[in-house]
Amino acid sequence: MVDCKNAFINSINPKFKNWNRPFTFALVVLVLTLCLTMNIAMTLIHDCPETSKTETLIKLARSYKKGTIAGCIHDLTVVTLAGSGAEGDEKKVVAQSCKPTSLMDTDREDYPQFLKEQNIDFSPLGCDNYCKQEYRDQCKNGVEDGDDSWEYMDCGDYGALGQLLYKDCPSYVSVIGIAFGWASFIEVVVTLLVMVIGVSTGCLKTTSESGVLSEMVGTAKTTLEMA
Repeated sequence: MVDCKNAFINSINPKFKNWNRPFTFALVVLVLTLCLTMNIAMTLIHDCPETSKTETLIKLARSYKKGTIAGCIHDLTVVTLAGSGAEGDEKKVVAQSCKPTSLMDTDREDYPQFLKEQNIDFSPLGCDNYCKQEYRDQCKNGVEDGDDSWEYMDCGDYGALGQLLYKDCPSYVSVIGIAFGWASFIEVVVTLLVMVIGVSTGCLKTTSESGVLSEMVGTAKTTLEMA
């Protein structure tokens, strides 16, 4: 049992042995460090900014298939050019919210064969992948605005230019890497706080006359300066 405690203390900080309650000191530092590190990880996981991507619909679908895009949709619009270009009818770019109804209907007779062969899935661009239930309902049932209402148009051909607004969340691997990258600095700050509180309340006392307190503070200061 003693060997296990010593191994645990050494894994956190061997200098804790110079205090009267080394195991408790190490345990408190470990728990607080893990809690703060996991809090950073959870914050990063839910930090999903809105990102825009403009490509043809088939490229957007392929991006979902490859995993380049993995977030839910805020909006999908198809970009078209309106106007004849004649005087008084200038050409202008129009973006209209749409849903890939025909592209998801793989059973229709004129469905492009190469899309079937390459197993291109357009469902991530559909209504069911919208982030909010409100948006999903609007996509499926249309939008009512006062006395007027309109439906999401069909996005059209796979080569149409689409603009996708989607939720871009970081991967779990990158989040864990970033969070644990901060763990060592969090541990230093937690150690100092626990040490200050413990000494001021009398719960922690040094058992060595070798200046362990100033030594640990100096080590912590060096570590923080490196950050």
